Amino acid sequence: MFGDSIANHEARAMLGGLRTGLLVYIDVGCGFAAARRCLRALGYAWDDVAVLGYDQRAQLVLDATGVDVSTEVAKPSTGVFAVVLALLLKGAPVCMAGFSLRQAGHAYSASNQPRHHVQADMSLLRALAKNERLCTTAADVAERTGIALVAGVGA
Repeated sequence: MFGDSIANHEARAMLGGLRTGLLVYIDVGCGFAAARRCLRALGYAWDDVAVLGYDQRAQLVLDATGVDVSTEVAKPSTGVFAVVLALLLKGAPVCMAGFSLRQAGHAYSASNQPRHHVQADMSLLRALAKNERLCTTAADVAERTGIALVAGVGA
């Protein structure tokens, strides 16, 4: 998100003025202080923050799915990691909406930038498909992963 790619610029544009209760920040080596400055400059706000390292993210995913994501190639997208976190909370059902397993494009972007996590995401989502609390509104995600499709949606 902090680089100069088109996808990073678009992601920053989408975050401007938004807020969250809990910000989960995956530290990629620049530290949270730099991220805090960038996010505050965008007008992004939060009530609390949890900073995780790569190893901590990998352990959470392994605990939830049995899938090892400790390498760069196996790293899931932010959205799929959010699904893992939501399922770890063991509360309400988790319904995935706005997800795609296409090789290019992001819901917030018209630029059709390549997605670098498709295979890793499919691997994790297939492992999560047996979780009865997980469903999706996207027929293609349901077909490719085995996650339950919400009735009447995605046709």
